[in-house]
Amino acid sequence: MICFKCGAEIPEGSTICPVCHADLTLEFAQTDPQETGSVSGGDSPASETAPSSGSLPSVPEEPKPGKKGMKILIAAGVVAAAGAAAAFAFTQMNAKDPKEAVVDAFQTAFSHEQVSPAEDIFGLSQFSSASVSSDAEAGLTLSLDSSSMEELNALTGGGLRISSRNDVSNKKSDANVGVVYNGMDVVNLDLYYGDHTLMAAIPELSEKVLTMDLGDGLADRIKNSPAMSRLLDENGISADAAAAYLTEVTALAEENAAAGGNTLDLPALMDRYREGCKAQENFKAALTVEKTDKSTVTVNGQEKECRGYSVLVSKAALIDFLRTSSDFFLQDDALKNQYLRQLELTVKLNGLMGGSVPATAEELQADAYEEAKAAADQMIQALDASLTDIQMTVYLDKDGVLTSVLGSTVINGGITGSDGDSQTVPTEVAFEAVFEGGAYPLQNLTGQLTIGSGDDAMALYLVKQGVYDDKKLTCDASLDLVSGSGDSAPSVSILYSGSYITESGDYHISLEAVENGSQLFKISASGIVSQLEKGTSIQADIDSLEISTADSSLIFSGNYYFKPLSGEIAPLEGTPMDVLAATEEDWYSLIMEGAYGFMEVADRLGIPLY
Repeated sequence: MICFKCGAEIPEGSTICPVCHADLTLEFAQTDPQETGSVSGGDSPASETAPSSGSLPSVPEEPKPGKKGMKILIAAGVVAAAGAAAAFAFTQMNAKDPKEAVVDAFQTAFSHEQVSPAEDIFGLSQFSSASVSSDAEAGLTLSLDSSSMEELNALTGGGLRISSRNDVSNKKSDANVGVVYNGMDVVNLDLYYGDHTLMAAIPELSEKVLTMDLGDGLADRIKNSPAMSRLLDENGISADAAAAYLTEVTALAEENAAAGGNTLDLPALMDRYREGCKAQENFKAALTVEKTDKSTVTVNGQEKECRGYSVLVSKAALIDFLRTSSDFFLQDDALKNQYLRQLELTVKLNGLMGGSVPATAEELQADAYEEAKAAADQMIQALDASLTDIQMTVYLDKDGVLTSVLGSTVINGGITGSDGDSQTVPTEVAFEAVFEGGAYPLQNLTGQLTIGSGDDAMALYLVKQGVYDDKKLTCDASLDLVSGSGDSAPSVSILYSGSYITESGDYHISLEAVENGSQLFKISASGIVSQLEKGTSIQADIDSLEISTADSSLIFSGNYYFKPLSGEIAPLEGTPMDVLAATEEDWYSLIMEGAYGFMEVADRLGIPLY
């Protein structure tokens, strides 16, 4: 027998299918023995009423799976169910802890590894490093085009040219500061340093080149100087102290140049802070994070359903973070050593100028650090007395990206009443930030900080919008500070606007301050970046640089360049005059020569001197 439902083979005498448990009596009930007999005998009355086999169309019976096919179907079902269960279990096991999700979202949004358009396009960090650690040269020229002040109109066409070159490999450098007028050099100050020799000259005023040898034996040269030794004695300055100070300053300058020109290596300091200070780790551990209701946030012009998290930042966690961070920076050995080096120079300079030295550099450092620690403790104690817990609601999209933050807290401030008693006055603080997406998390955002309420409220509004793609970079930002409520409430606004077109090199930058609708100042620049090699060289034409206030304005034009060093840096040409070996007669001769040179320059420019 075969089951009418699943096609399985049924043992004799069974009424229930052993595979699908179908009731086999239903199948038996549908089969009429009389019908079977009438077909075979043909004499039964039933044969007279039953339709003939040709009265209805033949319907093929649907094939039923065999025993092997049923086993395959059952096995497939089991595998599918097991896979679904495994997927659910894997999802639950790998779902981020709420605290971990929130912390990761904040770290990602504010990470220095995020997209930086200025770095991508120009390579600013490479330029910064190359300017002090590579063989390079740079220059800036600005000339006055117009002015709203009549007294300055006579200077139209005049300006400044500043350039410098740095040969790190050979420890040589030079610089030029020139006054120009209608494209003509009026006067130049040329400087040179190399082989422990400092040189300076003003060619338009004198052919003399002032020189000073800062190498070994400097103290003896100062003591034997006909003019310098007398000048130092008259001012109570020790020649040994002067030599020691100049030697120290020169050595420090060379060390800074060899180290990349950074007297304070902030990236290294922050690396030490992250690796050696537990402030951030303790702060994260102290956070309380729980899931809350979802919300819809607009990101990149599209509405996204975001997961919500309730975050509690305790006052204790904030205070511990400040104390731990403060202790780290006050105890960092690199910072201490750098500060001590600066104090040593200060002590030497003080002694050079004939002042009294009340303590050594080490003692001054100990006193300064003790005062700094006392000031930090006082500040933290004041915050401990005024701060309270901060309650925030954080929203993340399905990818764990930060989309918005809302929060509030209370600040307890103290006032003294007319009776002399101090009272604690709580002030409500509320803040909100929406990160609207872009090429990087903080490209487009809006934010608001409100302190107090009603007429006593103070609100800070931030709006930042921009575009960054292969064709252009734009950024518009406004920061508005409003005191009180109503349309007439006093306000101060800082407005920034910038754009750069990658194909043409056109740029525009503007920074403006406005108070109650009236302009306080504005600085704007526009032009073309005519040549750019990322992080290596740049040539920017300044078509217009405007500096204006409420009642005046100045408009300049010019250019700026930075590029690898071209050519060799050589000592200045002219008649050398050793500053230390020069006599009083030499100095008098130099002064008279300079005076005649100045009169010649003034006559050439048509400037009356009397």
